[in-house]
Amino acid sequence: MLLTLVTPCGATPAEWVWRPLGPPIADVLDLAAPATTGSTLIAATAGGGLFTSSDTSASWSSAGEPVGLDPTVVHVDAAAPWEIVVGTQEGRVHRSFDDGASWTEISQGLPEGVAINDLARTGSGELLVAGAGSGVRRLVGASWQPSSTGLGSAFVEDLEPDPHLTSRLWAGTAAGVYRSDDAGATWISASTGIGSLLVRCLLADSTQPGRLWAGTAGSGIFLSTDGGSTWSADNGGVGDPQVRALLQRGTLLAAASGSRVLTRNVAVPGWTPLGEALASTVRSLEDLGGTWFAGSAGSGVFRFDPGAGASGQWTPRNQGLEAAFALAATAAAATDQLFVGTSGAGVWSFDRGDWETRSQGLASNFVTALAEDPVSGRLYAATAGSGVQRSDDLGASWLPPGTGISGAFVRRVRRSATADLLAATSSGVLRSSDHGQSWQSSGLPGVDVRALVAAPVDSAHWLAGASSGALSYSIDDGASWAPFGDVGAAARDLSYGGDLALWVASESGVWSTGPPSATAGRGDRSTVGATGALPQPCGLDGERVTAIREHDGAVWAATLDTGVWRLTQGCSDPDWAPAGAGMPQTGVYALDLVPSSVLYGPGASGETLIASTYGGGVFVLEPVTPLFADGFESGDVSAWTSSTR
Repeated sequence: MLLTLVTPCGATPAEWVWRPLGPPIADVLDLAAPATTGSTLIAATAGGGLFTSSDTSASWSSAGEPVGLDPTVVHVDAAAPWEIVVGTQEGRVHRSFDDGASWTEISQGLPEGVAINDLARTGSGELLVAGAGSGVRRLVGASWQPSSTGLGSAFVEDLEPDPHLTSRLWAGTAAGVYRSDDAGATWISASTGIGSLLVRCLLADSTQPGRLWAGTAGSGIFLSTDGGSTWSADNGGVGDPQVRALLQRGTLLAAASGSRVLTRNVAVPGWTPLGEALASTVRSLEDLGGTWFAGSAGSGVFRFDPGAGASGQWTPRNQGLEAAFALAATAAAATDQLFVGTSGAGVWSFDRGDWETRSQGLASNFVTALAEDPVSGRLYAATAGSGVQRSDDLGASWLPPGTGISGAFVRRVRRSATADLLAATSSGVLRSSDHGQSWQSSGLPGVDVRALVAAPVDSAHWLAGASSGALSYSIDDGASWAPFGDVGAAARDLSYGGDLALWVASESGVWSTGPPSATAGRGDRSTVGATGALPQPCGLDGERVTAIREHDGAVWAATLDTGVWRLTQGCSDPDWAPAGAGMPQTGVYALDLVPSSVLYGPGASGETLIASTYGGGVFVLEPVTPLFADGFESGDVSAWTSSTR
């Protein structure tokens, strides 16, 4: 059954709700397997919170708690199987005694805002925490006390209890390896041969006392066979020297090396790849009943059966794990496809309920901007540090980056009136006259341009917003620029309303060129430049506003800290109302209007508002009234219900 979407005009905030769309991926920082079950996994995702799976990763669901926090590490321990402990980016620690159904905060004594890198329990059962700049702390009663005497660095990445000596602990720091023989009360350096390298992970061999491995940031893997007194490189077969995780099961070791997982026998030197490389960097490894799992930077969770040996493959296990860092979106109206750019997982396409990765040939999987040429159908993707690439086949493959733009951070790509491309970059506005093959300066050199938009009445008229808050305009298709006011803080987004009123999303609130009595669709200007009205403040003062769009008779503003807001009255006394129903407490990076047919099928008319979020993927704004009065059936075209297939 195809759906013709009819959107009620003038709907109130309570009549709208955000529905998750996908893609089914996440930036997984840590994985843990509670000892109380044989099938449960917990994933800490960047921006998306905690997810749990009770069926060995076949499906995932949001844990919902702790609310509003960004987990960095999950700790479970066979010595305390009844407890799950979570550390967060905000420097807080929460614990649960009921498999994550409820949580209690235990953060007294921890410095606020200092990320928790690791949690560990000593052989005597004491809980320790490692901070990104706060050293090691021990939980004494209900408060954390410093436990860093002797540490050469306050930046501690990893804590590893020694499986053979209950009072011994190992710490991986920004100044090498440290050892404690009194359960973390004092520390001594154990870095001979490894020096002051940043040690990201440690593993004490459970089969042989005194044997340890250390994974480093940029120098590969090191091995000690004398209890940490000396270290030597153990990089035979190691390709990428960025090592983020180590895992042991019996005599078999695993190491996360870049986007690959490597293995070796504890007694036999030399690492070999385990399956093919994953889609993105491997951040964490976990063992659940002999099956291995990898958490990746942007591509979610993967599963591998070590019994399969070299012929085995890592398989994605992301149904329900929708916590992507979505940074950009664009629609190909001719084919009714939606394209989403992510931080770490490249480009994904959405077509009739199915998500597919479309990143073959991308120089980087960190996608900062997407654009489609509605005339030629070409797609353009900007990636961090690699410039802009073009696809002539709807993302199936990408041509090499164009010249002249690789050193710039690209935030917007737009098609100009002359069919050229304009790009808003950290080095000013750049232009391409050959479909992205080469780029040249087109004004504002040295200016960090964050936003770029063409005036609807004349596509040769452009507005640009800078990180300084300065606005500039061009009336010659970007050939020259002149000042057009200042909004006092970084201008993150620019958009025009239906009557040509300009809206500015800045890191200090919303600005508009409409008259004080203006509502959405009631602006007063048709040109930019000296004759146009300059933007004036329009509420949300102090909010870090990232995006702004008019839709259904209202103005919608996205923020990094407080979700989405909606304005239906004028700017003389702006009364912004919260409009984030259905969306978790996550930062919103972008708002875009896409043809409704992209989401609901050819019979749908009009446009639909979508939000790209930090850690929640893409959300779709819909009326609360159910779209399928008789309930969802297998033949229905539904973007959100089918997105995890």
